[in-house]
Amino acid sequence: MLLAQAALALVAIAWTFSRGSAPWIFWIAALFGIVSLWSASLILRVDRDGVRLGRSVSVPWTSIREVVFYGPGVVAADPAIGLRLHPDAPLPGGMSSIVHDPRNPDHVPKPLRASARNLDHDRLAAAVGEFGGVPVVRDA
Repeated sequence: MLLAQAALALVAIAWTFSRGSAPWIFWIAALFGIVSLWSASLILRVDRDGVRLGRSVSVPWTSIREVVFYGPGVVAADPAIGLRLHPDAPLPGGMSSIVHDPRNPDHVPKPLRASARNLDHDRLAAAVGEFGGVPVVRDA
């Protein structure tokens, strides 16, 4: 809803200013703004390839040991998801540092967590079961 309202506002602004000498500049700016808003709106995607957190971190199912569901207030104000990886998992796409700490194998690094206001445990478990088959665990 917010994305649609912002897109409409950008189009209205572009339309208003496009009556000048260089209307294409305003239309390009509006299009760039809409694309930026759209890309910022992706928080979590679970599909046959694996799990994507935001636009940058992508983890294949073969690397995921467990999907962790955090209730509201545990790691963020909203419910959150975390990914625990196998110790020998390669570095996920979009990350540039080590992920596994052998002294604390259940720790989920911040780049492997994402919070979402409407994240639902049952829907998450259904998607993970359908595509990945790895356990979904609750972390108080």
